[in-house]
Amino acid sequence: MKDIRTKFSIAILLVFLFSGCKEFLEEEAFSTFTSSNFPQTEGDALALVNTIYNQSAEIYGNRYLWLSELPSEMVATRRTGSDRRAQLDNYTVVNTNDYSQDVWEDSYITIKQANSVITILEGGAADLSDALRARLIAEAKIFRANAYFNLVVFYGDIVLITDQVTDLEGSINEISLRSEVYEVIIRDLTEGEADLPADYSAVEDQGRVTRGGARALLGKVYLQRASEADQLGLTGTNPAEDYQNALNWLRLVDGDGENTKDYTLESSFRNLFGLENIQSSKNSEEIVMQLWRDQADDYDVFIHQHIITRQADLVGSVQWGNLATEIPFYLSFAENDERFQVSFLDTITTELSGKSEVFIYDPMDPANDNYEHDGVGSAKYIDPSSTDGSGSNNIFLIRLADVMLMIAEAANEVNNGPTAEAYEMINAVHERSTGEADFYNGLDYNAFRTALYNERRWELYFEGHGLRDGQRFFSIFKERVEFNSNFDYGPFGRRDDGKPDGPITVTTDNVRFPIPLAEFNSNPALDPE
Repeated sequence: MKDIRTKFSIAILLVFLFSGCKEFLEEEAFSTFTSSNFPQTEGDALALVNTIYNQSAEIYGNRYLWLSELPSEMVATRRTGSDRRAQLDNYTVVNTNDYSQDVWEDSYITIKQANSVITILEGGAADLSDALRARLIAEAKIFRANAYFNLVVFYGDIVLITDQVTDLEGSINEISLRSEVYEVIIRDLTEGEADLPADYSAVEDQGRVTRGGARALLGKVYLQRASEADQLGLTGTNPAEDYQNALNWLRLVDGDGENTKDYTLESSFRNLFGLENIQSSKNSEEIVMQLWRDQADDYDVFIHQHIITRQADLVGSVQWGNLATEIPFYLSFAENDERFQVSFLDTITTELSGKSEVFIYDPMDPANDNYEHDGVGSAKYIDPSSTDGSGSNNIFLIRLADVMLMIAEAANEVNNGPTAEAYEMINAVHERSTGEADFYNGLDYNAFRTALYNERRWELYFEGHGLRDGQRFFSIFKERVEFNSNFDYGPFGRRDDGKPDGPITVTTDNVRFPIPLAEFNSNPALDPE
């Protein structure tokens, strides 16, 4: 079991940079850095910051998707009872759930790495230009903010550490209110944004965070904090100001002269998530913020084996089929929606022992189709080239489509109803996948919120937004989850692996997880009561 008090918490900074990864992650690094030898050169400083990127990807590479998607109306697990996945699926998470504990611990490792980088580089270490020093500090601040943002969404009030930890006492901290944590997140993003470039010219720097990424994340944070004050009881903030700040920052993401790059929606949703486009999609002009991955050891995305259905014929692949799409959500798509055609692995063609076979999912009669699961498998994060259950898919944190839908959301909140800008944004996203222009019009505030929630579900399914969006659109989210958990699957299912155990009651309390017991055991400043 990892101990987050000591992992990366002392002045003798251990940096694990594994060989085999392409792009900037291949920067050469020492195995250890001490106060006497680190950081002295530009390469040393880059190596330390690169470690933050790799540790951030550890958060997202597997467990994050369980916590963000299983507590939603979109995805279920074939696990039941007290299983760790079933807990997430049924809103019964306990403080010994190891998935939750892993996300908590990996997040604090990232935070402590970032704290060390900021302290060391702000202290003048290493022979760096002023611009590079400022940029590397900014990168560390962005990922510290991102880690804290995830923690606030998942756990609410959490431990706040912003200084470099140089001894065990530095890891003994009381719980801070999430309103205080949000202030630190916003400060980090605001300070870091100004020192990041619009883009990187060197191929080896692909995947590094940009000014547009920082602005998009800042807009997302303001939007989340505003909605929490409205729906989940966060005090000490001004929702009206937060919604306006969200709108202001999100408007600055795309093509602000020399300050950010021009992002562009892909002409086809398949260009992003078609199984044949995994490598080319990494360079898409739609991706605002991402984590670069490949199948090299310690640089992969270890979710592929959980989502690939057991009938899929992928050479050397591990196929567990632990996740399935809930039937009502699957049925909510229009058949002409490209996202419906691309997001699901509902038709499987195999060539086994020289025999061709096709498995076709029938949501209306899964008892009699030849598809093994009651709920269809996701195609996102499947890597057809996988040989060991890992995947080379990049982790898309923010896409332009997400930014556009957030602009529409913020505009609707600021103006108590949709504006021309809000319609422009949501209609552009919808038209990209359906060909239907000006689909939304004439809606009031509540109807537009419902339309936004639907579009976000269809567009961003299984990309890690499920629980976070559920908190922002809480009343709609609650209704959908509870409906799905009470849905009559009698004529539909064989093993009911396309639904949670149910029935579920969603409250403002159980849309967050308990702080892991391991944290109480290692941090005596916390009151277990």
